[in-house]
Amino acid sequence: EEGRYFLLVSYGDPWSQRTLIAHGLAGLQGRVGVIATDGSTNRDPFNHVRLKSGTVYLHELYSATDPRSTGRVTIPALWDSKTGRIINNESGEIVRILHQNFRSLGVNGIDLYPDDLQEEIERIRQIVYKINAGVYKCGYAAREEAYRAALIETFRAMDACESVLKGRQFLAGDRITELDVMAFPTLIRFDVSYYPAFRCHIRRMRNYPNL
Repeated sequence: EEGRYFLLVSYGDPWSQRTLIAHGLAGLQGRVGVIATDGSTNRDPFNHVRLKSGTVYLHELYSATDPRSTGRVTIPALWDSKTGRIINNESGEIVRILHQNFRSLGVNGIDLYPDDLQEEIERIRQIVYKINAGVYKCGYAAREEAYRAALIETFRAMDACESVLKGRQFLAGDRITELDVMAFPTLIRFDVSYYPAFRCHIRRMRNYPNL
C-alpha cells in the first residue's frame, strides 16, 4: 500500500545507510517514505520523529508497538503509519523486506536477492556480518582479551571477503546484491573512523584492493 510505510533513520548512522541504499535501489522513492530523526545516535530513545500528526519521541512509537516493551529503542526502523506500529528494527531484515516484500511498489527496482545467487548470498552473509559487527565489538570492548578476539575475527572476515572478490566485481558474483549494500557503509568508513577510533588497525582498506 503506497504511502503507508516509512523508514525511520538517522542519516549519519551506518545501519540506517544500509536501508536507505536498499530503499533507493528498490525504486521506492515516494512510495515508502523516509523520516529522519533529529538525534545524533541510533540508540537515543529521546530522538524526535516528526510525523504528520506531530512530533513524537522514538520511544513512544516503540511503546505504541508493544506497551510492555523494555528493550532498546533503535533505528533504523520500519514503521506502519496505518497501525502505528514498528514492524521491524533490524537493518538486514529491513533491507530484504524493502527489495522483496515491497517489490511491487518499486519503480525499476533492482533485485538484490536474485534466485540464482541466493545460495552464494547466504554463504557470505555471515562473513559480512562479522565485519559490520566486529568493528563495534572492537570499539566497545571492555577488556583487552575481548578486543583482541574481536580484532582477529574482524580481519579474518575482511580477508575472506578480499579473497571472495578475486575475479568478481561484487560479493556474490556479477551483480550487486544485498551483500554489497550491507558491507558498503562499514567499508567506506573504515580508514577514517574504525581504524583510528575503534583501534581496527591491523590493516587499512587501501591494503585490500579488491574490497
